[in-house]
This record gives sequence, structure tokens and C-alpha cells, in this order.
Amino acid sequence: MIVFNDMAAKTTIQMCRQFIRDIKESLPVGASVGITEIDSGSISDLAILEVASLACHQVKTSGGSGFHLVSSDDDQYQLYSCQLSWAAKIEKALAEDRMTLLAQPIIPLNGDGNQQRGYRCEILVRLRGEDGKLVEAREFLVVAEQFGLMSKVDMWVLKNVLQWITDIPPAVRMEKVHINVSGCSVSDETFADMFISEITNSTVAGRLCVEITETAAISNLVQAKQFVRRIKSLGVEAAIDDFGTGFASFLLLRDLDCDVVKIDRAFVDTMHTDENKKITRSINEVANSLGAVTVAEGIEDQTSLDMVSESGVAYGQGYYIGRPTSLDNVCDKLIALEPEMPTMDSEHRSNVFDFGTRFPALKARHGVPRKPT
Repeated sequence: MIVFNDMAAKTTIQMCRQFIRDIKESLPVGASVGITEIDSGSISDLAILEVASLACHQVKTSGGSGFHLVSSDDDQYQLYSCQLSWAAKIEKALAEDRMTLLAQPIIPLNGDGNQQRGYRCEILVRLRGEDGKLVEAREFLVVAEQFGLMSKVDMWVLKNVLQWITDIPPAVRMEKVHINVSGCSVSDETFADMFISEITNSTVAGRLCVEITETAAISNLVQAKQFVRRIKSLGVEAAIDDFGTGFASFLLLRDLDCDVVKIDRAFVDTMHTDENKKITRSINEVANSLGAVTVAEGIEDQTSLDMVSESGVAYGQGYYIGRPTSLDNVCDKLIALEPEMPTMDSEHRSNVFDFGTRFPALKARHGVPRKPT
């Protein structure tokens, strides 16, 4: 880091150009330089360093060997400032245990061989602000990835989910609990070691399923293969999330030994076309031939549910099946599908998921009473 006192931005840029030229002439390397202005309106000292670092990172991602200036009146500077503020909020929320877990149900569909399958759910993380309001994942997870905080978030989720699994009532036929692990974490060997250690010390590893997005797996294929191999050796399932969005999807199925393939909602949304019906069916058939089961994501209506079921997909997930809810609530909802419910009254059971109108076949299978009229 170099700090120039009372130097105009133009002069600093000229010096950086000369510095980069000198480097190239004397050594067979390039140089990436991030520059930011320091004035009375600047943010904290640490934030200034972070902004300069991010400016340098932008040079590297653009091909390297150059410089990038971010001034305090630049829109990008304001964006960096906002991101830095969010990074601090995430760190504080982790320190104060203000992360919150929600769960979205994943249910077996009515295809052949699915009748004996248990239920699953996907764990989703939210941040509870200091005002008590929940912050959606899309508002902070991108910043967490950019500032190297995803490993901390992923570990927090793992520890809390393992504890929750041990507390799930026996009446809930919860076959597997899915958690997401980011590409940043998958490629981090230190994280992988900590993750494995945590699972090794747990008694419920066999009920865990780890989801890795197709994009993250392709971007970090060597590390992803190693990570999957390690967790599977401990009895943990591995899943490919958002499957079908990449250019090498079926090659990934071959190279990554996963137990679950989650079909991207882009196919479910457009299953009214013959092409996507055939693609969904082929994904299911290929996955099954490799020993994996399939989950259709993004089921939003009865038509989509029917078409997914007809395609032979084993499980369904989406707002039509169940929205993300608290961990306690998802257990109540899944218990309500079971035939013997002496502790829950009929009205409570009939309101859960409203399976009477949406899933008559499931309701008949599990003996849930009809909703009173």
C-alpha cells in the first residue's frame, strides 16, 4: 500500500502508468493497481483499503496489468461503501448469532416407487437485522461471497442444522435435510477440513444432504469432486442444485458422484412445451441410471405438479407445495401428513399445506382427513 499526500488524482494516475511500464520493462510480469481518493468525505480507514482492494480486483478480472481509479463521488465508490457496510452487518450478525434458518418442504411425488420415500426439506438462511426484521438471502449473500464471509455463514448453518436434526420429533419422517454450500466454501480446503470435522463428530450425518450449484461445481470441479467424495465417505448425500443451466450438465453428472439432482425451475416453468417435457424426462432417466434421484424445483401450480409427476421425478419443491417457514412449523406441517396424529386436532391438520385440494393422491395415501366444509 502506498499513500500519496496532497497529490491530485491525475498525477497519481501518471505515476501508476510509469510504475506499470517500469515493472514490465524490468520483469516478465504485469501489475494491477487499485486507486482510491481520500478526502474529508471518505469512509473509515479500513473501508478505504477495502475500496482500493476491490478496485485492484476489478483490474485483475478485466485481464490484469493496469489500474483502476475509484473517486469518492463515483457511483462505484458508493456501491463499494454499501457493500462494505453490508459486510460489517454480516460479521456482526454472525458474532451476535442473529442468523436465522427457514425450511422449505420437499415431498415425494406420486410416481412409481415413490410411495415409501420420506420427506425432505431445504434449509434457507436469513439475517435478522438489529430491528428484528428478516433480511432475504439475495440482499446479503452476494456480499458475503465477495468479502470472503461465505465459509463462516456455511459453517454457522451446518452447526445449527446438525443440532436441529437431533431435535426433530420421531413422528416426522424426515428422510434428509438439505443445506447449501457455496462455491467459495467448496474450493476452500480449510473450510472442507472444518466441515468434515463437524460432521465426523455428529451422530446424524446420514440425514444430511449437501447441495452444490451446477455453476459452482463446474467452476471448481477438482475441488468439488474431492469435497463430494469426502462427505459421501461419512454417509452424507451430495446434490447438484440448479441442474440443467450449464453447457456441460450431463458431463457433470458423470464426473460428480451425486445422490440427488435438482432440476432447475427454468424447465419446470416451461414444461408446457414438448421440448422441455422431454428434457425433464431425460434428466430424470439419466440421473436414475447413475443411481441418483431427482427433485423438481419451482413448482408453482397444479399443472406444473402434474407434469413433473408424469415425468417420473421423485420429489417436488416450490411455493405451491410449501413456502419457506420456521423449523418448528415445517415439522408440524410434515407431521400433519402422517395418518396417526393423536395430538393434533382435525382442523389444524386440514389447514396444513391445504393438501385436500392440492394433493388428493398424497392425502389419500397418508390418511389425512378432508378439510371441513
